[in-house]
Formats: sequence, structure tokens, C-alpha cells
Amino acid sequence: MRFISKVYHPNVSSANGAICLDILKDQWSPALTLKTALLSLQALLSSPEPDDPQARAAAAALPLPGALIAT
Repeated sequence: MRFISKVYHPNVSSANGAICLDILKDQWSPALTLKTALLSLQALLSSPEPDDPQARAAAAALPLPGALIAT
């Protein structure tokens, strides 16, 4: 599973759209369903993991934990 469209996210490669998600790699099991994979992707997109980025520039653009964000 990968993105064809460009996605600016710390856990998505800007070069090829590869998704850094454990169930798509070393935690894969035939028991996992498409629904499980999509729910996991949705969770990853809404809660990025900047400590293990695929795209370092996108991770660096995230605010630091506890930082105030002006609205």
C-alpha cells in the first residue's frame, strides 16, 4: 500500500509514497483485513510519529510537544 498522490506527512515518503506503518511491513498477517489496514492508516495520518519519520522535512515542520500554536 502506498500513496500515488503527493502527501506531506512525516510517515509517508515524499519520494515514492511509501507508508511507514508496521502492519504493512513486519507485523503483517493474513488475518488482517483491508478494513484493519485502512483504520490503521487513518490513525497514523491523524497522529503522526515524528520520532520515526519517512520524510524528515515533514517531521521537522511539526510543532514541538507542548508548544503554543497561534490561531
